[in-house]
Amino acid sequence: MEELSSYAQAIALNNRILAHADAAQRSLYEVCKGLKEMRDGKLYKELGYQNFEEYCETEVGISRQQCYKYISIIEKLDGNFVNPGLQKLGVKKLYLLSTLSESDRTELTERVNIEDTTTRQLQAEIDKLKTEKAALQQENQRIDSQRADLADRVQDLYTSRDALQKQVKELESRPIEVAVQE
Repeated sequence: MEELSSYAQAIALNNRILAHADAAQRSLYEVCKGLKEMRDGKLYKELGYQNFEEYCETEVGISRQQCYKYISIIEKLDGNFVNPGLQKLGVKKLYLLSTLSESDRTELTERVNIEDTTTRQLQAEIDKLKTEKAALQQENQRIDSQRADLADRVQDLYTSRDALQKQVKELESRPIEVAVQE
């Protein structure tokens, strides 16, 4: 009987945790939106603050850097990531995703389940993606350099061909000298 009550207690606690996690996600979304609106509208001045950073640290109790991370999240991520109820992602994961371009984010989400990945694993995947992108960019630069070298070589060959054709025409237009043997 005690096992049953422990199980019921675990279920009840799990349900409470999930409900609070959902509420926290909704609150995070609203905090991000609110901070962006406060900054963009310079509404912090109405509250007597000289700048947004002062407002963040004094009124909200978080650092300027953290405020800008929150704003970055709302500015750079679409509703699929930030909207409450769609995914359960913390600030760190959301911020990491906001540092990527949309195409890189899409590529990452196709190969990694963001919700089930730890922040450390997500950072490793992002680093891996950036390393791959950097290697591809270097390879593209190498290919572009080779392409430019080949274009220069082709141009040199055309120039040489034109000079040789001109020389052939000059030689063909000369009178033929016949040597007569005495």
